Amino acid sequence: MLVLQALAGLAIFGLQVGSCLAAQQHKELDAPKIKVAYLVNFARYVRWPEHAFRNKQSPLIIGIDASNPYAKELDNRVAGKSKDDRPIIFSVIDSASNIKGVHILYTPRDKYWEYQQELMSHSVLTVGDSINFIKNGGIIQFVEESQRIRFFIDRKQAEERGLKIHYKVLEMAKDTAEGNHS
Repeated sequence: MLVLQALAGLAIFGLQVGSCLAAQQHKELDAPKIKVAYLVNFARYVRWPEHAFRNKQSPLIIGIDASNPYAKELDNRVAGKSKDDRPIIFSVIDSASNIKGVHILYTPRDKYWEYQQELMSHSVLTVGDSINFIKNGGIIQFVEESQRIRFFIDRKQAEERGLKIHYKVLEMAKDTAEGNHS
């Protein structure tokens, strides 16, 4: 039964990412919207250690920086459920002092340094799109190329923070050995 649920979940992930990729084929790339969709899918296909949550009913929180064009619209919205049946919710982050309890943090190019010290000792999946984001300690880096959003993953950094990324997500990622992730 668990195998069937996992396969069904992967099929749904593929469809959701497929719809993101299809949206990218249109002339105008709505990069922030596509990246938000990826964040929700990452929430579904990454496992956090139990100590990352207060209890079994605690939500999985995606922190999105206030500068994101969709931040206010997403604040406190439920984005579905994780594989562990936790509600996935968004929280707007406007300073390093309010990132406590966040499981995924998506930061813009200029804010990662502000948050980095607070994040290093926690099981937080850091996602960004700044040049050399991974080289500077981030876990997932978005890149835009040929009107598409792609991503790199630093597996070692994820493992060091106790995060387990599903193999299908890892297969979709670009190889971090390909260069400087700029």
